[in-house]
This record gives sequence, structure tokens and C-alpha cells, in this order.
Amino acid sequence: MRELTFNGFLKSYLQRLSGTETESVNKLLEMARENPRLEAPLVLYAKAALPDPRAARLWQKAPKLGEEAERYFSAANTERELLDLLAAGKAPSQYEKVYRSYVARKNRIKTEQELKELIRAKILRESVTKSVSDYRIYQSLNLNPGNYHAFVRHGDMTKLSLENAKRILAYLENLSTNRIKSGLPSI
Repeated sequence: MRELTFNGFLKSYLQRLSGTETESVNKLLEMARENPRLEAPLVLYAKAALPDPRAARLWQKAPKLGEEAERYFSAANTERELLDLLAAGKAPSQYEKVYRSYVARKNRIKTEQELKELIRAKILRESVTKSVSDYRIYQSLNLNPGNYHAFVRHGDMTKLSLENAKRILAYLENLSTNRIKSGLPSI
């Protein structure tokens, strides 16, 4: 999976906030007049992704945003410099909010992988402790056997979603409770 870039994040963020699939900065600028939430990510996108002449033409249509871009981000000439400036916490809060959203989304995949690894370790312990076969687990939960084995036995975190990993763990954790209540012997 490719690493999320700030430009890529800003494109998808602007599309989500605008409710459209457009990448046209002119259309987004028009929408920003009625939806001020688009202003900060649009300024950052123009600074990070647009060549200076194109950004200058954009700021002619929205001088207030152009002034903000110059005031806060004139020292940033590259995406990396812009990210460093935002990370330093010296930009206004609306820009820092966009940056924090980017960092959270960028780290989400890594955080999810770490969580799945912890869940996998618990699944392995619970299945051994409760003597439950893999077959019974994936049949009971209607999971793909190949994906289940790749995740549980081989540690391939890409084969099951976080939701399915949680379902397996919940199934195993509830298994003994249900058996004790019903008086069924352990398998």
C-alpha cells in the first residue's frame, strides 16, 4: 500500500468536505464562498500542490485567502517545509486542524496493524486455552478459511479487517461463558 502524501490527503479531504468528486481548485474556491470549512484545506492544497503562477491566479479571485497563504506560509516552498511549519504549531488553528487530521489518517493504518497484532496474539491464546479448532471458528463466523489462516497462523495482517479480527476474539471470549452457562463440556 502506498504511503499517504499530504497532497493526496488534501485532495480527498477537499472532496469529502465539498461533497463532490471535483479536483478543480476554481470550483472548490467557488464552493468555499458558501462553505468556509473548505478555505483552510484549499489554501494548504494551493500552497503544497500548485505551481506559483497557478496559485497566484487563484489568489486573484480570492485575495483574502491569498493574503493568508502569504502571511502564514510564504516561507514554505515545498510540501515538506509546509508540513514542518504546520507541525511547529505556528499556524492558525484552522490550518493545524487540517494537519492533525492528516497525521491521524496517516497513522491510522499503522495503529490498526498494531491493534490487529495484539488481537491476533489474544486469538491464538484463547483458541489454545479453549481447545477450539480453526475450522470451528471460521465456520461459525462465516469467514474465508484462506484469509483466516493467513491472518491467524501466518500473521498476514492484510487478510482480515479489524472488525473481523474483533469478531473472532469476541467469539472466543464468549465461548467459555456460554458453555459454562449451558453446562456443555469444553471441546
